[in-house]
Amino acid sequence: MNIGEAYQFIEYLANKSGSGGYIPPDQRTVLAQRAELGFVTKYYKIMIGEIPLSTVENSSMQRVYDALLNYRKTQALVKSGSYYTQPSDYLHTTGFFSEYTSTTTTTSNSISCGDDGIVTKKTTPEVVQVNIFTPDKFGFRLNSSIKPPTDKYPIATFEGSTIKTAPITLKTPVLHYIKKPIGAVYNYTKEGNNPPVYNPVGSVSWEAGEDYHNEICAILLSYIGIHVSGDMISQFAQFKQENGI
Repeated sequence: MNIGEAYQFIEYLANKSGSGGYIPPDQRTVLAQRAELGFVTKYYKIMIGEIPLSTVENSSMQRVYDALLNYRKTQALVKSGSYYTQPSDYLHTTGFFSEYTSTTTTTSNSISCGDDGIVTKKTTPEVVQVNIFTPDKFGFRLNSSIKPPTDKYPIATFEGSTIKTAPITLKTPVLHYIKKPIGAVYNYTKEGNNPPVYNPVGSVSWEAGEDYHNEICAILLSYIGIHVSGDMISQFAQFKQENGI
């Protein structure tokens, strides 16, 4: 559903709850954006185990991964001085990798008397994981004489909008992360004393898949103190059919 249909849904559910369904149009964009961010945060916490999987109806980890599908992003990092710049839309890390070049040396026997053979060196790029630490643990590892960071075993820490790494320069560092939503927008027009009307021009819908829009609507309603049941959500399909929307 687009953001206009979502608010039809929300007003219907709010009225069914007996709480009154009107939300002023000038408040709809911010509520829609906060609800989507709440949705992303919820599913990210389920993915990393901070919230039990049982909190999701028809729960499965595949549903959790699918919920975050449109919020996953991969970006090569850009160096800024001594640090890498964090992507502007960064929210949570899902993986951090760089390249390490390994060298293999082989010696082939020679039939020439007194020849030690032919030495061949082969270099191969390998993808390695960059381990992310809190700033204090990063400092300990940075100064470790037992297990110092190397190109093969790089480390990183996130501070503000920058990413510190050791070694300072990594080869082709790539960050996998959950991005911030682009932000839904409810645009509307109002003429004279007429009620405001949804305007699809300039409006932006949620990035989540259609299958998750009911959940975002329920989160939005909870922000204004209205809690809806599964039965009320299922009744909306009938409502749409009866009213031709």
